[in-house]
Amino acid sequence: PFERYCDVGCGEGYISDYLASKGFEVTGIDLSSNAIELAKRHSKTCRFIRMDWKDLPSLREKFDSIIDWRFFHEIIDVAERKKYAATVHKLLNKDGKYLSVAFSGQFKKWGTGKLRKSPVGIILYMPTNNDLEKLFGKRFAMIEKRTIKLPQRKVLGGVSSYFFFMQKR
Repeated sequence: PFERYCDVGCGEGYISDYLASKGFEVTGIDLSSNAIELAKRHSKTCRFIRMDWKDLPSLREKFDSIIDWRFFHEIIDVAERKKYAATVHKLLNKDGKYLSVAFSGQFKKWGTGKLRKSPVGIILYMPTNNDLEKLFGKRFAMIEKRTIKLPQRKVLGGVSSYFFFMQKR
């Protein structure tokens, strides 16, 4: 059984709170102090820390599972994406699981190329399935991968996103 979760880019903590309600010990991290304050109001059972993902090694602990729900696509620098993959791998216990749900390169409405500007003006990395396999494939074994549609304000039918569920090698 997987008991200790880290929710990277936890935002207001809804996923963290859900996992805690199922009996898991959850640490949520986010760079936004506003998001962390809201998360702390939503859940008294999770530990929330205002932290940049780059500082994750300072936690000096291991997790059974790490989740990033719509966070990975915010890492736009190639070298930083490689560092993130290595960091996630290092923080996981033996046979730990990693789940990433990130916008896919299939969402053409936002422009062309790997980096795209979202409707609210944020630059995002829009990976292809192949990009993700290259980045994580050496460190992780794929359990499940698929494209899903996630609800998004003002986008009829949702936003195409990659669902990658992996296990540490």
